[in-house]
Amino acid sequence: MLAKHMMPFCPYGVAGDHLWVRETWGVFSRICGGRLSSFPGCWLGLQYRASEEQPLEPKEDDRYVKVSRDDWNRYREPGLWKKWQSPVAMPRRFSRLTAERKTNRPPERLQEISHADAVAEGHDATKGEGTRTANFPCEQGLFRTFWNNRYGHRGHGWDVNDWVWVPDFEVIDG
Repeated sequence: MLAKHMMPFCPYGVAGDHLWVRETWGVFSRICGGRLSSFPGCWLGLQYRASEEQPLEPKEDDRYVKVSRDDWNRYREPGLWKKWQSPVAMPRRFSRLTAERKTNRPPERLQEISHADAVAEGHDATKGEGTRTANFPCEQGLFRTFWNNRYGHRGHGWDVNDWVWVPDFEVIDG
């Protein structure tokens, strides 16, 4: 364990920070009502791919977001209307989930990943073939393979054993 004054600075924020979650989304409806309408102003009906298996169609529990007239008009364009949109293109006001960072775990070396952390990262050997090696049980081996495929070409492969931060989050709005 490093002395507190020697610990690398965490670039991902501190406990209490709020993050908005981006996901695949789409606009299926536009409503523009007047003063006497139950929908005064401009509203877009949104759906989220994680919740839907069907194409974008109105449903009872849909989410509506009030937007400016410019945004409302923008979603008439064929490329944006009733088509799933990338999470990268999701405006903050369309997000339905906010997460709060809960803890400040000390940084650790990549190769110190625990069995539980590897499973939490989505590498569960019971759901497929594990890559058991002499040094790493299945889940850590799966995580090692994932890490090298994702970051190895950038010079941050498993063998570099970089410092990593493991933030814990709790959904506070959604």
